[in-house]
Amino acid sequence: MNQPGVQIINVNKQFGTHTALHNIDLTIKSGEFVSLLGPSGCGKTTLLRIISGFEEATSGTVQIHGVDVTNTPPHLRSTNIVFQRGALFPHMNVAENIGYSLKLRKLSKAQIATRVEEMLVLVKLEGLGGRGPSELSGGQVQRVALARALASEPSVLLLDEPLSALDLKLRQHMQLELRTIQRQLGATFIYVTHDQTEALVLSDQIAVMNEGRVVQVGSPREIYANPATEFASDFIGEINLLHGTVAETADGLVHIKLTTGELLAGKGSNLSVGQRATLSVRPESIRVNAFNSLDDSKFRLSGRILDIIFLGSRTRLQIEIAEGKVVLADLDDQETVELTIGATVKLSWQIHQANVWKSESGGSQL
Repeated sequence: MNQPGVQIINVNKQFGTHTALHNIDLTIKSGEFVSLLGPSGCGKTTLLRIISGFEEATSGTVQIHGVDVTNTPPHLRSTNIVFQRGALFPHMNVAENIGYSLKLRKLSKAQIATRVEEMLVLVKLEGLGGRGPSELSGGQVQRVALARALASEPSVLLLDEPLSALDLKLRQHMQLELRTIQRQLGATFIYVTHDQTEALVLSDQIAVMNEGRVVQVGSPREIYANPATEFASDFIGEINLLHGTVAETADGLVHIKLTTGELLAGKGSNLSVGQRATLSVRPESIRVNAFNSLDDSKFRLSGRILDIIFLGSRTRLQIEIAEGKVVLADLDDQETVELTIGATVKLSWQIHQANVWKSESGGSQL
């Protein structure tokens, strides 16, 4: 299709005096898996409900495959929704739950039976059509809810944190299953979550939301490697934030100076000398060397190792660079062989691995 799957144009939502959504513009391609990611209260579920028609926008437009559905009721939109808990009809068995919407559409019993069996195969629940909801595990309930939502062949499937009630191992397994199903169908999935790892695993694109605004849209790799704001960098994955004052800007690089005197540098724009700024660098980007080792990095910090934590595939160092300020560094196991708790070390990174923005937090210089 040439038309976007979903287009949200200048959508605002007021609840009394509270503005839940501010001028949301978001285009979702047909066949994409897009996650709305953000903390509780950021507006992601409100936006999902507006797309589904269960909530009315105060202003703005919602289009699905080029058709304006802003004032179209939910049952007339080519969407369906899966909620946090499966919410299956307790008096119906699995097959009846899946076929419920098809029965409302007055399909024949043979057509319903065929479609129900297709859905059971899709969600890997073959042979369980006769079971009641109380006989299912939590993961099976969510699979049935997914099958029920997909049975009517919606062009857009909306998912409101459908895996959050599951235990970690089952949730991870279901994430992979959900991604596989989406690819098999080629449908447009819009997924609400506050779990950054879930968004990274599932998504073609992520829309990061904060305080009713979309602060960045991009692929998981783009969001992780090149966050657009201090909030996005802090919310996606683990990050070290270092606060200082802009000392120099040139050619897309920003140099900031900490109160302790160290000069750091990273990618940045639209900053001026003297402005408060924050540099972010991922733990895995930091290299750690014993203090007496050779190190030709111009931009580096010194610190003292507080702890060394073995995490299986990597080892994490907690390094104090100033009173009360700890930096995290994730290293390969062999890189830490000669490092010990209490040792003084040097920390460095490649300039392109760090980003600098105008400070949002207003915190201390470090």
